[in-house]
Amino acid sequence: MSGSRDPNDSPGDLVQKWLNEASPGMPPEDSLASGDSMRGIHRLFDEGKPFYTVDRFLDIESKLSSLDLSAEPCQVELQGIDGQPVTISVGLDRPYQPNMYPVLGFKPYERMRRIVHHRRFDKKARDEIMCNILLRAASPQSAANLMDAAHWEVEFSKAIDGWAKNPEHNKPFSILDRCNLSSITKIICFGLRDFHQDLLSTVKRSLLHHAAALTVARQLRDKTKKHIPLFTQDPPYCDGSKEVLKNPGFQVYERAARFTRGFIDIDKNTLVMSIFSTAPVREIIVDFNFRPTILICDGLAGEI
Repeated sequence: MSGSRDPNDSPGDLVQKWLNEASPGMPPEDSLASGDSMRGIHRLFDEGKPFYTVDRFLDIESKLSSLDLSAEPCQVELQGIDGQPVTISVGLDRPYQPNMYPVLGFKPYERMRRIVHHRRFDKKARDEIMCNILLRAASPQSAANLMDAAHWEVEFSKAIDGWAKNPEHNKPFSILDRCNLSSITKIICFGLRDFHQDLLSTVKRSLLHHAAALTVARQLRDKTKKHIPLFTQDPPYCDGSKEVLKNPGFQVYERAARFTRGFIDIDKNTLVMSIFSTAPVREIIVDFNFRPTILICDGLAGEI
């Protein structure tokens, strides 16, 4: 935004100034409608309106389970952040192929509050502004680039041994020692990443992330003397990774549930681990009625 900010400007004045600068050439009536939508986002946020709810996630899961990516145009009707229906187009960056699958993206509040330039403000533009969900179609990795479960079984075993010798290994222990663990009934992980992403890096981050999650689960089970299920949500999990993860007790969310079910299952008795998740995990949790007992999130840990 060019120029200086007038300290007497109201939020509405600022939105209009941003619109004037970001949307040159937009017809006056479209600029007014776009401004109303942007002011609506600010108002909903200031009023504490949750942008993420369990009902919205259940609706998304239902729509994705029956989505036909071959349809032209490929669109989905969802709920906007104001509760009104919006129609969202599914992005295709290449011609449709039968093995394509949907990928869910999120727009955090900080992204939503930015002005999106539309030459003409129509229903499509309004729906884009008022929805914090993005959808696109992606193709699975080529079979030639995939390693089988036997390969990852060996690599994961090495990662577990290596994690036990890693100086960071004791951090989860020190975190849990400071927390009340008696009420925890499950662990839900986000963003641990599929093993195959480690093939592109010299650091086996995904393998180490899962080894760390397994350490947390084992310590919880030892301290509470009860079985605590360990769930993990990450849409790109390949078959080889999923097969290996079942052996030490990971439960992988699959099908349409792999996008949203982990969030839906969070309650006040949950320990949440979020590592490099593409979803705004903390923002989603804040909007939910139930907060997890413990959140370990990209270097942030503690009781909630």
